[in-house]
Amino acid sequence: TNETGFRGRSRAVYHREVSEAVRRARAMCPDASCVIVGPSDWPERGPGGERRARARTVQVIEVQREVAREHGCGHFDLVALQGGPGSMPRWVRAGLALPDHVHFSDRGHRAIARELERALVPG
Repeated sequence: TNETGFRGRSRAVYHREVSEAVRRARAMCPDASCVIVGPSDWPERGPGGERRARARTVQVIEVQREVAREHGCGHFDLVALQGGPGSMPRWVRAGLALPDHVHFSDRGHRAIARELERALVPG
């Protein structure tokens, strides 16, 4: 999630960083399966104080998905699970995320865990 707020890092640099992190993890555990869990929706404040989707979120998801494919890992799109960019306020209203619009509540964590399990465990 934090990566969606980094403005000075190019797509190529971020791609290299994520790829290197996966490479190191694979070197330590070569027989392990891997999945990259993408960022959650983390809205920023607009000029009028309204919450809006961060422009970089989609780019971060795309890079993580590319790296996952390149390294034979799965990718779990948390923003898609939430309902797409700009969805965090709905999660807050539903009690699935905290009022800071960054962190999930216990209910939200359980909901994410259930969906991640469905994505990873066949049947």
